[in-house]
Amino acid sequence: MILLVFFHCLLFSDNLINPQQVSISQTTGQIGAIGLYLDRHDLLIASSSRPLLIRYRLPGNFSLKETLVDLESSPSQNQPISLALLSPNSGDHQVICPAETIQIIRWRAGESEIWLQVQAHSGEWVSDQDGPSYPNDEQPVVFGIGISSAVSQSYSEPFEQAGKANLPANAHWDGMTWIPTSTKIEVNYDSTGAEPYTPILMTGHYFYDSLGVRSAPSPNGIVLGTVPGIALPSTLKIAIWVP
Repeated sequence: MILLVFFHCLLFSDNLINPQQVSISQTTGQIGAIGLYLDRHDLLIASSSRPLLIRYRLPGNFSLKETLVDLESSPSQNQPISLALLSPNSGDHQVICPAETIQIIRWRAGESEIWLQVQAHSGEWVSDQDGPSYPNDEQPVVFGIGISSAVSQSYSEPFEQAGKANLPANAHWDGMTWIPTSTKIEVNYDSTGAEPYTPILMTGHYFYDSLGVRSAPSPNGIVLGTVPGIALPSTLKIAIWVP
């Protein structure tokens, strides 16, 4: 089972946290954070040779305000952002998956999609006294986006030092070291027709064998590929309209 969790004030909780409020009277703002709490072997199907791709899509009247990961051919900001995977439970288990296990690979200003890739199967994400294993109730793994670099580091670094996270923060590799990186979801939007206190939904879709995610100048140029038969959250309540 994978439980959707939201991070606002209490990061890495499996309780739902209030989504971010978005003002109808403005045209730019920040929407809530999102994450996944994994406690079974749902991602055994991912691998470095055939990554699982996750596309988070904003509503049509929203677009990303900043570029965090550009096309691989771009002269700057073209490095993926690796997401810290941590296991918040006590016990003797360790997180042993590579730093590049889950990465943001496309996040471009003016677009309404965020693309992630999972490139290590979850059967070797944690290790206990019996050897490598997948996340479970006693040793779950969680990751999130939509948080500042400081917040990510303040929560992840102690777990990484204890062997219970694969990175000290959400970060990109600069060729020599991991640089903590913000993944706050800043957006531009058109609130025409919005009703106060109604939810703003982001959708999640999952693919294999997609083409052009790192190279297509426009999302319309991405070939989506095959839809895997796994039960992952598909509708995310990431914000709410307020007057």
